[in-house]
Amino acid sequence: MSEGKKRNRRRDKIVTAMTIEAVSPEGSAFLIELKVGMPYRSETGEWACRITVDGLANQPVDAHGEDSYQALCLAISFAQNLLHDFLEKGGKLLMGTKDFPLEAYSILRRPIHEAYMRFGAGQSQRE
Repeated sequence: MSEGKKRNRRRDKIVTAMTIEAVSPEGSAFLIELKVGMPYRSETGEWACRITVDGLANQPVDAHGEDSYQALCLAISFAQNLLHDFLEKGGKLLMGTKDFPLEAYSILRRPIHEAYMRFGAGQSQRE
């Protein structure tokens, strides 16, 4: 298999997906289909990660980074920004009859919770 075909297979592999119910500022209900692809090495050698946010973006976007982790983080950040922008413009995100808990999905720095300490979070591996 050629390198291009391998790259395309990896790029098109979905690693996680979810559907969010939405209501536009005008009151129209619709679904947002969010899909995150597997990070892959692009033709230029840098890493990329495909993100699709059907309902808010017209086409998939490839977020590029120095490594696979950065590309993945940037792709998720892109989706987060679209969702926050939608809310700021008066849209609603729902999970059933309740507001969708977007904060629970945010990649923001938070204090390390005590429960994580038992897994060694916050401790140097060199100690």
